[in-house]
Amino acid sequence: RRGGGGGGGGKKKKKKKKRKLNDVDEQDDDDSDEESRKKKKELLEERIDKSVKLCLEIADEKCALAARAYDLVDEHITKLDKDLRVFEDEARNNTNANPKNKPNAQGGQNDKKKDQVGSPYYVNEADPNEPTYCYCKRVSFGEMVGCENDKCKIEWFHFSCVGLDPTVKLKGKWYCKECKLNMKLKKK
Repeated sequence: RRGGGGGGGGKKKKKKKKRKLNDVDEQDDDDSDEESRKKKKELLEERIDKSVKLCLEIADEKCALAARAYDLVDEHITKLDKDLRVFEDEARNNTNANPKNKPNAQGGQNDKKKDQVGSPYYVNEADPNEPTYCYCKRVSFGEMVGCENDKCKIEWFHFSCVGLDPTVKLKGKWYCKECKLNMKLKKK
């Protein structure tokens, strides 16, 4: 009996030891799972950090390119404005030297056509979608003045077409001939 009873108790101890070992193994597995999770998390964080840095570098590069493009466009616009002023001065000098080309008293174009090729006022209307302005129905170029009447059908006028000097600053409000006439008629 003694041997039999003692043998049964030994099996229980072995089972307990096995359970303890299994618990330790499971805990080790849990620890290794947690460690692998931490490693995966760290790797993901590193990847995210690298991606964010790369995005920021690309964004900075895009901003630098946009700023450079803006500077180039601004530089060309400045050059065009300077060339246009020189062109207008030459045209004004040519007009002053030749009295036949001066605008008539009404402030519009004289009998001689100034919009012919070779003329200082010629503008090539290459783009048919470009909006037209003024009495001359040409595209925007040079100095222009806007009619102060909100209901003006034309709105914008070339200085040369309305007899204004671009070197003289306008004082007060400016209205085109039609709007001035309509305002006088309304007052009566």
